[in-house]
Amino acid sequence: MNRKRLFTTRNLQYTRFYLVPLIAFTLMLVLLGFLVRDQRASELAGVRERLQLQTGLLSEKISSKLNTYEMTLEAIGFRASTLDLDVPQDRQELGIAVRQQLFLQTEIEGVCLISRDGEKIFSSFSLDFPELERTREAMMDAHLNRQIPFAQFVYIDHDARHLVLSRSLRDRGRDVKAIVALVVETDRFFDSLTQTAMPGIGGALLYDTEGTLFASWVLDDSVVITPFIEYERIQEIPENSLFVQHMDDPSQLIGGERLIEFDDRMVALTQTANFPLTLGVHLSISQALKSFDRNMWLSFIVIISLMIASMFLVHLLVVQTRQKDTLQLQMVEELSVQVQQRTSELEHLSSYDTLTKLMNRRKFTEVLEQAIVRHDEQHVPFCIVCVDLDGFKQINDSWGHVVGDDVLVHVSSIMREGVGDRGAVGRWGGDELIILYQDCDGNRVLSLSDDIREQVDLNPYREDIHCTVSMGVAEHRVGETSVELIRRADKALYEAKTAGKNCVR
Repeated sequence: MNRKRLFTTRNLQYTRFYLVPLIAFTLMLVLLGFLVRDQRASELAGVRERLQLQTGLLSEKISSKLNTYEMTLEAIGFRASTLDLDVPQDRQELGIAVRQQLFLQTEIEGVCLISRDGEKIFSSFSLDFPELERTREAMMDAHLNRQIPFAQFVYIDHDARHLVLSRSLRDRGRDVKAIVALVVETDRFFDSLTQTAMPGIGGALLYDTEGTLFASWVLDDSVVITPFIEYERIQEIPENSLFVQHMDDPSQLIGGERLIEFDDRMVALTQTANFPLTLGVHLSISQALKSFDRNMWLSFIVIISLMIASMFLVHLLVVQTRQKDTLQLQMVEELSVQVQQRTSELEHLSSYDTLTKLMNRRKFTEVLEQAIVRHDEQHVPFCIVCVDLDGFKQINDSWGHVVGDDVLVHVSSIMREGVGDRGAVGRWGGDELIILYQDCDGNRVLSLSDDIREQVDLNPYREDIHCTVSMGVAEHRVGETSVELIRRADKALYEAKTAGKNCVR
């Protein structure tokens, strides 16, 4: 029971060895999870700020470019208004001025002048562009019918979107004399976006208040958006329809400054200064936080690896501790067994005669006292038999004490076998033996004793060494002491000796 309790206690100790670091690491992981969540939220807030900032900077660049183009149109228009375009020399001079502007701004593809009646007065293009020709009616309607001094148009040619800026030249400030048109390829115009884009930006859109798409840039087809070259209006673009669903008012796509966020996407909208155009920049949150998430997972992997390594070390420590405890327990158990064995041996040595292996006088006295108590209290009868070897002194004198001891052992063995489990046999001293029969009366013991005497007589130690026994029997009387009982048995033994020995009385 104590050993079982000891094992249970130690198993609880071993369990604590595992539980303490496991709980500590679990708490650390939970705390790290909260910290990472807060840090990721802070990083996401930084992404929002950077996206809005970059969108604003890009909007300013677009506005600056458009202002430059508008000033270019004014310069060309002013130069054209001072010349007589019907004169070849003046047209040649205008061409020189236009080429200078084209040389200064490489993203401008060309400039052309259209008369009031729609005829082409001048063009820097070597060939006529059908798409530009198709915008002629739109330009004439805007400048002649609606009296718009500055207009913007767009057309697609060879998988590229082109921006057409036009300005009307007025005769003495009243009637439109001619229309100046400037053509820009927008993909080449905003190549700088690819150099300054922050991680996660997939592209951008530039559109007017009616949703007409003026420019589109795709930095990474796999990140957010698909190429927009096939769409003329932003409402046709599938990506836009997704975030329009997350807006309370679809008109919010036009003008102002705002940030729209849904799922894994983020769109920053900014209106360009001085122009009715809106810039929308698309960003993938997962791509923008890719570096942060990668570092976060690496940190988790490192921490979990350290936790596994620490738990493995704890396991090794527990194994060593268990082996040490088991070894100590085995040593204690072995020592306990040895102590018990030694105690048993000492107890046996203190209770049994070393020569005959019979009970010694002290042990037999204990057994005798117990039998007296049982008889007095429970009325269980018993008898004792005092035994003496006949002629034992002559054997010692004639053959020596070694042979005498062997004869004593021989007779003791016969008596022990004769008594069996019916009683106990002890050596009272020298060649005197004593027998105690449990639960037997005197007559029965007389018969049993005579049988033993006969066996001793019939089984001599050697042919030339024959030893017999005389026996005196006494049955215990209630209230009688051990001394009184033994005295009566000795008296009976004396009578047997007097009667000629080798008999029972």
